[in-house]
This record gives sequence, structure tokens and C-alpha cells, in this order.
Amino acid sequence: QYASRQSVFAALRRWKQVDIAITESFNEAKDNVKYLTTLDKFIEPLYTGGPTTIIDALPALMSSVKMIHTIARYYNTTERMTGLFAKITNQMI
Repeated sequence: QYASRQSVFAALRRWKQVDIAITESFNEAKDNVKYLTTLDKFIEPLYTGGPTTIIDALPALMSSVKMIHTIARYYNTTERMTGLFAKITNQMI
């Protein structure tokens, strides 16, 4: 019976670790969506506008990206910001 209790406790510990990891991933995804959706209105001109419209939209877009870099808990890593800038510049080309 001692061994079965130990295995139950081990399973519960593992379950708790998995639960924490899933919760952290969920919170990261929710946070990322929250910040990235703030860019929608600034990125739209990159898809629909001409050169002048794109140039006019850039200051607000860069300000929003700076805000994300400063405030976002998960999205402010070098890798994610580099990927974001790559996507923005690719759309501008």
C-alpha cells in the first residue's frame, strides 16, 4: 500500500507541474494576443495602402511596437521582436 501511495503522490506532483506549465502557456498566449491585436489598426495600411499611407502609418506603428517591447511580459524578447519587425518590413516591401 505504501508503494501505491507513493505512485499516487508522484502522479499528483507531475500533474501539478503539467497544470502549472499549461496555465503559464495559456497566460502567455492570452498576453501575446492582447498586445498583438493593438497593432491591427496600424498594420492594416501595410496591406491596403500605398507608399504614402504606409509612411504615414509608421510612426504610430513604431510607437505601438515600442509599447509592446516595454510592457509585454512575454512578447518583449529579442527573438519575438525580431520576428515582428521582419514581418512588418516584409509586408512593406
